[in-house]
Amino acid sequence: MTEAVHKAPVMFHFRIHLKSCSHGLLPEHKTSMLHGILTGEFRRNVCHNMKISCRDCAFLDNCQYSALFESPKTSAAVFNHSQSVPPPYLISCDSRSVDFAPGDPLAFDFLLFGDDVEKYIPQLFAVIQNISSYPLGENHLPFELDHVEQKTSESSFTIMENEVTARPEPSPWTFQLPERYDKIFIQFASPFRTQENNELVREFVPAVFFNQVRQRFTQLVDPKNKKTLEFPKLPNMHDVHLHHSSWKDIPCCSSFHGEDMILGGVLASFHMNRSSELDAWLPYLFFCEKYHVGKETTFGFGKYSLWVKQ
Repeated sequence: MTEAVHKAPVMFHFRIHLKSCSHGLLPEHKTSMLHGILTGEFRRNVCHNMKISCRDCAFLDNCQYSALFESPKTSAAVFNHSQSVPPPYLISCDSRSVDFAPGDPLAFDFLLFGDDVEKYIPQLFAVIQNISSYPLGENHLPFELDHVEQKTSESSFTIMENEVTARPEPSPWTFQLPERYDKIFIQFASPFRTQENNELVREFVPAVFFNQVRQRFTQLVDPKNKKTLEFPKLPNMHDVHLHHSSWKDIPCCSSFHGEDMILGGVLASFHMNRSSELDAWLPYLFFCEKYHVGKETTFGFGKYSLWVKQ
């Protein structure tokens, strides 16, 4: 394992549990809707002038919202070295339920990662505590907060119900190479979205996937681009045995921006037999299982599961 793997960013993984307060419908894919609620209300809570764009704001360098959600270009850009670098958070909702009755649960994950993100948690929790003020979806379905749990690699525990009951603690990302395995199996749960030569890649290409894994790791481990990270030799791409690859369009709605859009990517599954090169790449593959890979990760894209099998 390389030295860089030991320097992966610390993480706060929150799972937010809501309860429906009424009968109503929500879209099948909810991540962009929740993204719009959380980021929009976060901005409203800290912004001095909602009428101007973040790029034109004199306080861009010192803004909590900008530092997390807008990839600022100057001193606030502790996490990013270019506008293409994704912000240090993920929102992901796996629920595909559309019909809700009073008391029905809805849970989603919010991940913060980076050495400087803890100071933004109080403002984030203020938004989460008041989630009942923000009806969801086109039908404005009301929800209330049930509880928030923090998940670590070893356990999970409740940190908020009606109020914060425990201080969130950073959880370092860890990895241990399995002693015995014959192959790995990877299956995407949400579309893998990426570009080559300014064109969307519409089928699964192993070399593109590994390049995106390398890029994602570099962006999050060395956000200030201070050094060149060394990566092991790539596995032979002919060792990637593809089971399935298809394009998937996801209708996304944003409560904050008030518009619908279609974002697409590749859903794929494949396996690889064990090799010394794959052993060397496993830390990076497990890393991106946690932090997603490709474009639009903040909308839940690029999420996959990885299994090792004997």
